[in-house]
Amino acid sequence: MRRPLLAFVLFVLMIPESARAKILTDQEMAQQRKLEEQVVVTASLAPVLKSEAGRNVLVMTAEEIKNLPVSTVEELLKYVAGIDFQQRGAAGVQVDLSARGGTFEQFLILVNGFKLNDPQTGHNSLNIPVSLEDVERIEILKGPGSRVFGPNALSGAINIITRTSKDNSLSVSLRRGQYGYQDLAAGFSLAHGRFNNVFSFISRACDGYMENTDFNHLAFHNYLAINLSSGRANFQAGFSEKAFGANGFYSASYPQQWEKNSVLFLAADSVFYRSNFIINSGIYLRSGADEFLLKRNDPSFYRNLHHNLSGGAEIKFHYFSGWGETSAGFELRTENIDSNRLGHHSRRTSGLFLEHKIRFSPVVFLVGGVLYHYPGYGWKFWPGAEASYSFGPGLQAYISYNRAFRLPTFTELYYSDPVNSGNPNLRPEKTRETEAGLRYSGEILSFENSVFYRKADNLIDWVKLSSAEPWRAENISKIITLGTESSLSLGRRLLHRSIIIDDLKISFVYYHTGKDLSGYLSKYALTGLKNQFLFNLQSKSFSGLRFGLHGRYYQRFTRSSVFVLDGRLSWTLSNLELFVEATNLGNCFYYDAGFLPAPGRWVYAGLKIKGIR
Repeated sequence: MRRPLLAFVLFVLMIPESARAKILTDQEMAQQRKLEEQVVVTASLAPVLKSEAGRNVLVMTAEEIKNLPVSTVEELLKYVAGIDFQQRGAAGVQVDLSARGGTFEQFLILVNGFKLNDPQTGHNSLNIPVSLEDVERIEILKGPGSRVFGPNALSGAINIITRTSKDNSLSVSLRRGQYGYQDLAAGFSLAHGRFNNVFSFISRACDGYMENTDFNHLAFHNYLAINLSSGRANFQAGFSEKAFGANGFYSASYPQQWEKNSVLFLAADSVFYRSNFIINSGIYLRSGADEFLLKRNDPSFYRNLHHNLSGGAEIKFHYFSGWGETSAGFELRTENIDSNRLGHHSRRTSGLFLEHKIRFSPVVFLVGGVLYHYPGYGWKFWPGAEASYSFGPGLQAYISYNRAFRLPTFTELYYSDPVNSGNPNLRPEKTRETEAGLRYSGEILSFENSVFYRKADNLIDWVKLSSAEPWRAENISKIITLGTESSLSLGRRLLHRSIIIDDLKISFVYYHTGKDLSGYLSKYALTGLKNQFLFNLQSKSFSGLRFGLHGRYYQRFTRSSVFVLDGRLSWTLSNLELFVEATNLGNCFYYDAGFLPAPGRWVYAGLKIKGIR
């Protein structure tokens, strides 16, 4: 362990002064800070403009988010192209995400750059302690992300960026709907001198759209930013608790399943600027609890109770010189679990990150990798490289190659019941992917198309040789995925003559996946997307009246095709907004995940009041 660390330190110290580092003036530094607020940070260690990223990166802005018929952050993700949103139940209470032929365990969730994944199981990773009122934007990186984040970003990563505000404001919203659905959301921001604080709260409850699908959900989030003379410091805290009837979640034989899971998230970070470098540092802690009953009214029949604690610290350096931009970082992370079903376990991991970006106009080239240490395997190196070429204003081509890995969850390693058996000898999953794409952003239209080839090895699956055997976690599968992802957005300059349409976006995804199971039956084989078509249409405002339609057509490898149409009608007058929302307008019958039919048509109505001082 000492040799890689020593080599890293020597590399940083030996960067020569003779490189003629570019010293930024105060004015340039201010421009740099302003630029940083507008960049996509998910695609690399250093801040990078989306137009320069050699990866497929999507950004969902606050403007887009406010027009969607959703009340939680989790629900937003079903409108993201290339993301397989598998919902058990309703209203984002229990959701699994996957992308590019991957599984729900292979997607990394972050809040302001901090890892939120549950080390017990990926089923709980989308219990996000952030209110919808908090979200400034969501950045989605598709494809391997270990070069930037270390383990578990095997098929992609989602970074939820919360907002800050320079104003004092207060907002309150109420929503009521069918099946006894109701929610109350409130938030405020306070700004005074160097201090800025944003707080939000949400409480939801529902009687359920069928037997044992009721739920209660409570969440809050607080974000404090302190502006310093040469940087800033940020502090955040979030909590989320969901209790819900889990009809048919894990077995059709027990319709009275019930679950409650909660998460407490704490983090602090800072960024300091100097003439030619930036230093970021942070520390975070995530505490999770999960209780599961196979029979809701008989806890003694079968009960799982899990508590997990994970956290870490990280530091990143960004150095600007005549040779380009060099970024380096170090991460420490620990994960612990205390469970009546899994036992008591802990593990510690660490990683050294290094990237270098250089511009030879019109080419931007980036190369980097992570040297990561994890239990039982020592230090392993995971490289990546990408390049983008600008043909002119708004038009770029890009290509990338990246490798990634994922550590098994504690459930995959140690879980045991009469029909499932974990495997403590599991090896990390690994993948490699090559991607190429073309993007254009203009006033008339914007589009992006990418193609990729992805090969995953040592894939962890729950398998068995015959139906009479229990499921067992094994490194049994290999997956090769070929895919294409396309999106088209019509600009407002093109639509300004339209009487009705203000914004129109269309996305299409197609994947071809082959999986080697070697004769095994598989629980999660080919459960992801085969193809997907999304459209989002937003109308112009007619005396404050607007409507939006959001269509989702998709087909998974193991299910029939589905088309779901959602809508939102709103009327805004000054600081008051009245709205009606509906999901599944066509009342389509389908199964999204598990053994429970998805909800049919569901109508909500509500209001939102916002004041700024």
